[in-house]
Amino acid sequence: GLDNFNDYYDPDLKRDRAYQLHQHDIPVVAIDICDEERMFALFKKYSFTHVAHLAAQAGNPYLLAYLLTIRLPSTPITNLLAQPHLRVRYSLKNPQAYVKSNVQCFVTLLETVRQFPGTTVVYASSSSVYGRNNK
Repeated sequence: GLDNFNDYYDPDLKRDRAYQLHQHDIPVVAIDICDEERMFALFKKYSFTHVAHLAAQAGNPYLLAYLLTIRLPSTPITNLLAQPHLRVRYSLKNPQAYVKSNVQCFVTLLETVRQFPGTTVVYASSSSVYGRNNK
């Protein structure tokens, strides 16, 4: 397993989960998947056959869609985000961090995997659902 153990989620909870995996002989390495050199070295060392990507940060597309819908052309998004009655998730307060984690780092992972043919990737990291659910 890989984790950067940042504080987006409780680091103690992450360490507890890493310990549980360790008890089942599954190592957990502290690494940021954006770190191209360390990712390449790790893949070279362990010869992974499968990757389950669970490293994304959750966002709030519904709030963003709502803000974009109600925004007047002369009202910047930042003014709307400052309204105390709106609960704004991290992805809207810190969009660059969200893009880095969910796009840039994922691309780094894919580019690393591409250098190791035969590695299967399962992408299961987006907790955000975009579009309408007709069910």
